[in-house]
Formats: sequence, C-alpha cells, structure tokens
Amino acid sequence: MIKHKVTSISLAAALLMAIAPLGAMAQSKEPVKVGLVSTKTGVWAEMGEEVFRAVRFAIDEANAKGGVDGRKVEVSEGDDEGTPEAGRRAAEKLALDGYKFLIGSIPSSISLVIAQNLDRWDAAFFIVASKSDKLTGDTCKPRSFRTNHSDAMDIAMINEWAKSIKGNTFAVIAADYVWGRDSGESFKRAIEAQGKKVPLSLYVPLGTKDFAPYIAQLKAANVDAIWVAEVGRDAIAFVKQAHEFKLVPQTPLIGHALISNFIVNGSGKILEGSRLKPRP
Repeated sequence: MIKHKVTSISLAAALLMAIAPLGAMAQSKEPVKVGLVSTKTGVWAEMGEEVFRAVRFAIDEANAKGGVDGRKVEVSEGDDEGTPEAGRRAAEKLALDGYKFLIGSIPSSISLVIAQNLDRWDAAFFIVASKSDKLTGDTCKPRSFRTNHSDAMDIAMINEWAKSIKGNTFAVIAADYVWGRDSGESFKRAIEAQGKKVPLSLYVPLGTKDFAPYIAQLKAANVDAIWVAEVGRDAIAFVKQAHEFKLVPQTPLIGHALISNFIVNGSGKILEGSRLKPRP
C-alpha cells in the first residue's frame, strides 16, 4: 500500500480559501464568525478530531497574521454526533448564534441536511469531507461550497487503477451507507470490466464492533485482495480484528479509505507492507 497522509494543513488551506474572499467584501471590522460542526462522539469521532484540529489550526494561523481583511476570526463548535438530525440541530444553533460560516461535517448525510437549511439560517456552508455527488449535483445549493473531491472523482480513479491491478479475484467489505455502497459497487464494476471476479461483497452496519462473522466469510472466499471502504472507528476496529484473526497480512487490504492519518495511526503497524501481489 502506498501511504499518503491527509494532513491538517489540507483542511486548513480549504478554510482559508473559503473565508478570505468573504472577508474582503465586508465593510465593517466585525469578527468573521465560523461555526465548526463536526463529530466529537460516534462512528466518525476520530475523523472529526482531525477536522476540529485542522480548522482550529487554520483560524489560529489567520489570526496570527492579522485575521481576514483585518478582521479577527472567531469560532464556536458543535457536535453533530455523526447523525443528520444532531448535525442539523448543531448547525442551526451555531447559525442562529451568529456563526454563519459553517464548516466541518464529514458524512454526506449530514452535509445534505445542512445545505437544505442554509437559506432559512442565512448562512454559508463549506464542505471539507463529504463526497456525495448530490452535494454539487441535483441538490446543490448556492450557499454551499465543496472544497474536497467527490464520489465521481473516486470512481474515475478506481476505473483507471483497475486496469493495472494485480490479482484475479477480490472481495469487498464496506460501510452500509451511501459512500460505502458507492465505493464498493464502483470497485466491483471496475474489476469485472477487466474480466476479473468479485465473488463476495459485504456491507456492514455503521457502528459494528464485532467483525468476526464478516472476517470468517472473507477468509473463506480465499481472494487475492480485499477492497475496504469502512469509515471512522469502524475501519480501525476492522483492521485490528483482521490482524487478530490472521486475515492480514496473508490477504492484502486495499483501498484509499485505509490511508487516512487516523486509520494509519490507530492501527499501528498492521498495514505496513500491505501491497497487492500474486498468490504463490
């Protein structure tokens, strides 16, 4: 596996690009108020920690340089708990309290709910992690801006990569929600288009703690590699249990979902040297 670190700096840069033009248009020197809503509790808590750290870093950096157009940047935080309803409540409270530049939610389900309420809240929303094409497609809102790549871009990458991937049989294990299914199904289509096989696809409920039944099926499938599209602490739990039950390193785990900092850090050295190679 080629390691690629998604750093705090990338999210920080996204925030600075988002708020800088808005500050330039302001006539007063009132502070720029940012509403940071992301996950502190729930499945995405580890990812949420990275988002909170990144946005705080960006704000500290901006203020150290005199703010945005001479205006100090203030931040207030809310916990979306990893659910759309809690995310809506947290974002609404921030916006009504005057923190109208919203940023930070991770799953597309939360971002979609926030985006639908922006006119009512008189707020703007900067998406840093959600990938659903709907956010910039048929449900796109003028007050909503995405700074990260989308599902369509992931699919284009998978389609190209599948042309040269080694191995003949693969399995999929993915989170059972919109992004997990999009990723797993896209991988399966791309692999089968190359004349190879994906005999097993498993979609696991969010918040699963015991992956043993799924790991048993993956071991029995005896495939060349496993595409993993798990999220947050579920991904860490799966990787650790896969190692405990000796699924890895015998069978490589592949997929861009595995190369986030929090997964690499949370799984220790389990994924080191994980690469796709032909079976003997």
